[in-house]
Amino acid sequence: MKNRTDLAREITQSVALLYELARRVAVPDKPETAYSCYHFSSVYDGYSQEATLTNTTKKWHPFFRGDRPLTKRALGMLEAVPMWADARQVYHNGPAGLWRALWGTMGDLIACLRTHPNCTPQTSLHSVCGLVEMSVLCAGEGEIRLVDFVRAVALYRLRGEIEPEARIDGFGLNMTSCAWSLIQASLNECAVLGELDALRVREPIHRELAALESARVATDPRSIF
Repeated sequence: MKNRTDLAREITQSVALLYELARRVAVPDKPETAYSCYHFSSVYDGYSQEATLTNTTKKWHPFFRGDRPLTKRALGMLEAVPMWADARQVYHNGPAGLWRALWGTMGDLIACLRTHPNCTPQTSLHSVCGLVEMSVLCAGEGEIRLVDFVRAVALYRLRGEIEPEARIDGFGLNMTSCAWSLIQASLNECAVLGELDALRVREPIHRELAALESARVATDPRSIF
């Protein structure tokens, strides 16, 4: 039986996936169809070989509403539709790799950081972290994108895991706290918030991150400086 945390995460993954897939089949001159479960169901039914239409049974409605997470069978049904063939991959990785950054392993975090466009196989991890920081710190208004936010989350988690007490030059600001400031800066950007809102996951992401930071500060109150 799933615990409450795992269930909440799977519901977040499910909602984000369905809204992402719905955006792909939206009617260009009818933007509201990007958020319509009815339109989504109609598109699915057009490719399905099932005798009963899901638009009639409202099969996808509970998943869109976040009442329960998608099942393995439901994921298989979605990836059978040609334009949704990567549904399972998107479900597990998240938008721009957000689930890997938020919940993944150490390897996932490093892989997220190494998606920076200026990173090469020869770039050291230390240098990669600097590139990620500069992408946010040096960004102009409106220049921070979802992928920058995702890399900031990965950096925050990585530092919290391997060097929670490390400080700049050994005595300056706490480095994990600096990564947290990158997350805050990203969440002040309309482009980032707009993307999270479009996928209906702004609130759960805020909660997850706030819980992580609260736990970190409770462990070491001085780490916020």
